[in-house]
Amino acid sequence: NAIIWLRNRLPIMNFDQFYKDKLLDLIENTNQLYNIFPETCQTELLIKSVIIHTIALHSCIPAANSPLATYLQTLRACKNTYILASRVDTDDFLELTDALGNFTRIEKATRLGYVYESVKSRSYINYRLRDLTPVFYRILHFIVHILIAAASDADRNEFFNNSQQSNENEIIQDPLVYCQNHIVNDWQILTRLFDCDDETLSLVLHSILYSISENPNEAIIRLDTVEKRRAWENEFAQRYIKSKVVNARHTATDFQKKIKDNERTLESEINETLDVDETYQINFRPRIWRRIGKASFENLQAYCVGYPNFATEFPFLSLFFEYQEQLALIKNLIPIIKFSKILSSMLCYKLKRNDARSLTFEQFLNNNESPENLYEVFKNFTEAWNSIREHVVQFEYHEFTTQMPEMKSSLPVVYALFEKRDESLYICGAIELLANLQNEFLQQVLAIKPGCPSLRFLEGRFINNAQRHVSQHHYYIESLALSEARSKNIINYEWNPILLSYSQCNLELGRGQEIQYELHKIEAELAYSLLFNKAHLNKNESLWLDVFSYHQELFSTSRTILSEIRDLIPQEQIPPEKLGFSATATYNTSSRFTFSDLNAIDTVSTFDNPTELLSKLEILLCFLKRISGDREMKICDYINKWERLSALNETPQFQKIINGLRLKHAVALYELVEEKIADVEIEYLSDKYKERLQQNLKNEINSGVDFEQSHGTGGSGISKLKIPHKAFAVVLKRFMFRYLTSEMYNSDEVLANYLAGNAFIDCWPTWVPDDVIRDKFPKSLLAANIYDAYQYTIQNVKKAISHKIDNSRQKEALSRMNSSSSARGGSHGNRGGRGGGRRGRGRGGNNLDK
Repeated sequence: NAIIWLRNRLPIMNFDQFYKDKLLDLIENTNQLYNIFPETCQTELLIKSVIIHTIALHSCIPAANSPLATYLQTLRACKNTYILASRVDTDDFLELTDALGNFTRIEKATRLGYVYESVKSRSYINYRLRDLTPVFYRILHFIVHILIAAASDADRNEFFNNSQQSNENEIIQDPLVYCQNHIVNDWQILTRLFDCDDETLSLVLHSILYSISENPNEAIIRLDTVEKRRAWENEFAQRYIKSKVVNARHTATDFQKKIKDNERTLESEINETLDVDETYQINFRPRIWRRIGKASFENLQAYCVGYPNFATEFPFLSLFFEYQEQLALIKNLIPIIKFSKILSSMLCYKLKRNDARSLTFEQFLNNNESPENLYEVFKNFTEAWNSIREHVVQFEYHEFTTQMPEMKSSLPVVYALFEKRDESLYICGAIELLANLQNEFLQQVLAIKPGCPSLRFLEGRFINNAQRHVSQHHYYIESLALSEARSKNIINYEWNPILLSYSQCNLELGRGQEIQYELHKIEAELAYSLLFNKAHLNKNESLWLDVFSYHQELFSTSRTILSEIRDLIPQEQIPPEKLGFSATATYNTSSRFTFSDLNAIDTVSTFDNPTELLSKLEILLCFLKRISGDREMKICDYINKWERLSALNETPQFQKIINGLRLKHAVALYELVEEKIADVEIEYLSDKYKERLQQNLKNEINSGVDFEQSHGTGGSGISKLKIPHKAFAVVLKRFMFRYLTSEMYNSDEVLANYLAGNAFIDCWPTWVPDDVIRDKFPKSLLAANIYDAYQYTIQNVKKAISHKIDNSRQKEALSRMNSSSSARGGSHGNRGGRGGGRRGRGRGGNNLDK
């Protein structure tokens, strides 16, 4: 009946038609945005009270006087204006880079109308837009979406119908639900920013709306430029919001007094919402019973939000609140790096790639000699990994197609080995994320204007050379490679509740729940704990950590390591008497041909595990690359000098092999051991590298490789027109063993792309001229044919040597026949025969040498 009566009376009431429609809509209680039912919860009821207040207020304001009123009354007309608290389309930024590499982003040709924004993208508590602080932005954003949601259905649908939205995810299917989700999200964020309950927040917002009605802005303005929008937002925030959020509880208490009855109840006294004079305080002692606030991190943050000029007076504390959530993640960098380094030190050069995918963490821990200590390290690694896995979504600008897996002991150890490929990309992405978070925070600290009292321990004096009488103070932070950083150099943040002791409750009547904090002390304590001894983390040769080196993949991570060592420590061949070479070329029982200058070491044959010997030499070479030594120093003395190489002395057979050898023999020793093992390993090469040679490829090899001459290691006798057969066989074998056993290379690749250039120059013997390699290496030979090409080369060499031996024997036989004929026919036959025989053998021997 009341609704019917009001519907009949409204036409004759002296109200604007829009106001009448909204009033009737409210009374009928059918609008999804603000309808109320008996089962409506308290939070929803408080939100809808603010919604109703907002709609009622802006129904009374002429649309031409306020963009907010325009959104409610004539939303369709706002489609071609810049919307308040709306983001700038990220595609409409112009990026500029100055000489120092700093980026500047400026708006250009910003799109008119509403720009889509997901609720998830606005869930960050410290999100800010343009000149608006997080609080200013949230309140304005909240009001804007209430008014858009309250507009007519036709206007709302037309407003959100934006033809420029090319992304299907940005198409708003239900505008009302979309706005309601933003309203609820903003409400929740504001309760966190103010550290208050729903009732206190509703009182603050009602107070802001009340101040708008008391002091309306009557300037007529159309937001048709970004500058006008920015100016209007700033004026609105300063005029209506700023004074109300300096102390949210104070604002709520004051507004509550305006709407409370004058009834003096015990609850009113405890809540201290009564207006009492001094006589009443003396007679009734109302402060005996009072509510007081409890200090907390959220309350501290809310206090700082309303503190006048907070960002200017406490720049570091302001920065801390902005990065607080990210700072809590950085501490996970310590256990992740620690376990990865331990794993690398124990498995580097010992573990094959395929084994890394089958060996689980549980198996590794159970096989270790000291599992209890490692179990604890792995537990910390697991907790750190799982704490950040949802944040790790990319590595070096490449997004992961699958989510970072949950860490558990059943996963293979490859997940904890640092390498920029396959499963190891996840730990690379985690380390990059955390290191960049620390660096970004420290860079922001360095950008703080000099003179902050809390950062004095970072200050250093800088004298301007142009004006020597002018000295300036700057902040300085150490810079370190992440691989060299210690735990003390990495931010290990966890909120310390002791900092809340620098606070006290307000003693004024009605202000018991307000807490005041000593921000200077809190900022100083935080700055020291977060910045002292902390370092800007750098990469080492474009890598955060050393890449894990798998067994038999030394050259995959450092192709030129042998050349680099030769440059640091001039190398020599090992004297034959040191290790017992065979004097001539031999054929072993498995039909593998071994050249005299690269013959196997006799001692190596007695080594229990030759691959372990090769792993130890790989470790030695990598250490020599970093820390060279005197070429005449004995290898055993060099190993004893460094504790990190102590594991090499655990095997007596290894000590026997290096006995008497010096650092100048390190490369030759490695190549000799490699030669022994490669003979076996290349037999198990993948079938994709064992395709048969076609006749055209054999012809190309024959035209580019010299199978006739024998060449020394000094390169004597090398034809300028062809590649020596020894060098060609060696380079094929080394490339197969060093690179193709890991199956990382495409079988369809042309080998000349690898072996005729400088990238894999270490595969070639040093005595082969570069121009011969470049000009004569077969241009059509593929990686798929490399094994057969090697076998073909060996067979041709065998044939050439066999042919030489046959020719020599024929010459010797002919020489003997000639000598016999001379003996029968000459007066000096006996003596001449003996002389001629010596000359014949001498020539024959020379022919063999050639």
